Amino acid sequence: MTQTGGLDLFPPRAAIPEIDYTASMTAEGVPFERLDASEVMARWPQWRVDAGTVGLFQADAGIADPFLGNTAHRRLAVEHGARLREQTPVDGLTDTGSGIRVRLGSGDEVLAGKVVIAADAWTNDLLGGLGLRLPLTITQEQVTYFDVPDPAAFCSAPVPDLDLDGRSFRSTVSRRTGSRAQRRHRMSAVGR
Repeated sequence: MTQTGGLDLFPPRAAIPEIDYTASMTAEGVPFERLDASEVMARWPQWRVDAGTVGLFQADAGIADPFLGNTAHRRLAVEHGARLREQTPVDGLTDTGSGIRVRLGSGDEVLAGKVVIAADAWTNDLLGGLGLRLPLTITQEQVTYFDVPDPAAFCSAPVPDLDLDGRSFRSTVSRRTGSRAQRRHRMSAVGR
């Protein structure tokens, strides 16, 4: 994991209530700082936020590279006896009482003692066969590049991942390539 810090911003009349974040982080013992707009801009002068905006900063937040994680998960699974079936669709899961019956796209069935589901947007389709459902929110992510008037300002100190009112921005800046922000959901252009 690359530790970047994380900054969630809640402008006045935010679409997602701040309490949704603070209550869950408090319940799970996740440390965070609550900052007002002036404290956010003092700490990260690169950002301009409206008066009344509240920031929640998590120093321990970061980015986990899914490619590195997937490689490690696959290796560890095989080392612990798993048989991986690449390019094999799973059409359904059924609890037999003595294990999980996995119905493959080929028509074959496999009985497993344990199943790990990593099916992204299709997770609940598979869980339905077990009578389960997770409250998942599926997001589309897109990498977008922005020119900034002063790239050095973004390279002088760590810039945290940013979530603005439910629209997440993962910002990274390189002296060589300039700024890059990965966004989720929709985004509006913001002027300085």
